[in-house]
Amino acid sequence: MSRERQTEAGLALSVSKHLWVVACGWVAWWLAAALAFGQDPFADPIRTFLDPNAPPELRERALQQLLRSPPTEEKVTRELVRLAIKNDGTASEELRVNALRVLAEGGERAKPAVEPLLAILKQPPGLDSPRIRQWCIYTLGKIGPEAKAAFPTLLEIARDATNQHTIDTRMQAIAALGRLGRAAEKAVPFLLDLAKDRNPGGYPEALRSEAVWALGMMGSPAKPALPELLDLARNRNPGGFPESVQLRAVEALGRLGSLDLDQTLPVLLDLALNRNPGGYSNTLRGEALLALGSLDAAGSKTTMPILNDLILDRNPGGFDLDLRAKAVEALGRMKVSGQPTGKFLLQLAEGSTMPAYPEPMRVAAVKALAGLGGHEKELRRLADDQAGLFPPAVRQAALEIVGLPPGPKY
Repeated sequence: MSRERQTEAGLALSVSKHLWVVACGWVAWWLAAALAFGQDPFADPIRTFLDPNAPPELRERALQQLLRSPPTEEKVTRELVRLAIKNDGTASEELRVNALRVLAEGGERAKPAVEPLLAILKQPPGLDSPRIRQWCIYTLGKIGPEAKAAFPTLLEIARDATNQHTIDTRMQAIAALGRLGRAAEKAVPFLLDLAKDRNPGGYPEALRSEAVWALGMMGSPAKPALPELLDLARNRNPGGFPESVQLRAVEALGRLGSLDLDQTLPVLLDLALNRNPGGYSNTLRGEALLALGSLDAAGSKTTMPILNDLILDRNPGGFDLDLRAKAVEALGRMKVSGQPTGKFLLQLAEGSTMPAYPEPMRVAAVKALAGLGGHEKELRRLADDQAGLFPPAVRQAALEIVGLPPGPKY
């Protein structure tokens, strides 16, 4: 390396060290100032998050705390709303989006946000960024039925008769309609038209897929759509439905299937067990297994032996490993199956069965334990595996569920 290059490298390193010291000094000064005034920034994350002078690292940490445990006080909700709708240049788009993220995680407790967020959506699209509008829509959907006043506006955006909105914005509006539940019952015919592409010009596949998902989320108000969802799942169309639409239909049947098991159960079994001369893809079969796991107690009686056969690989030719992992995940959705299932899933995740199951199935067991509920202590033990007893993928799956800070390996 030439002397000039060495000098440049030395200068760059010196500047980097200086900036690092300045940054650390800023964080230390801010912490000291906060503590001097009797404020613990880690005990009061909302104060830290809303403080424009707080260092970015601490605001990010406060944000993660708020996302894990959203505030419940109406006063705090209104402060977050004021920040979210602040379109005067004094708050960055990123900060406004993060405020909306916290509101969304609060669910129905964020009801005071409905009118202010609707006001943004009723403005011409150009007055705020598409990203802010999409997060406003997403938050209204997460508030759920308490945001029923948003139904007309959301339906108007989803239809987009005047071509003012992006595909992503329309997708968010369609998804939000599904989350409104019974409050959006009148949207069912429109969502079915989207799903089955009843449009001379053709609807984009992404919108069709989202419409099917929304029908599944809507619950009992979408029961009239079951026959058409069954057609979509079986792909009964001369031209064929896109696989993304078919997958969403199978997922929707998992949510709605218990409304009419006589119709739904045979179709899901045919898909899961590949009872088709042409054969179904493993992706579709895996989604059908998850849907079977989502059915009620009556459906579980038929489903449990099938899942057991897959997990234990009772097939002379051997079942596909991905399908076996999906069967494990499906067990986590069958909450009616009781404590024995939880014990088996824990043994599977830990690798204490003889012989131990393949790693993808152990990761699936971690997810299934989270689905069953009541196993937070065991999941934390898997996540906080300092001794390296479990495979990295198993620990990572547990980390993502319990929210512990990742260790050095991650």
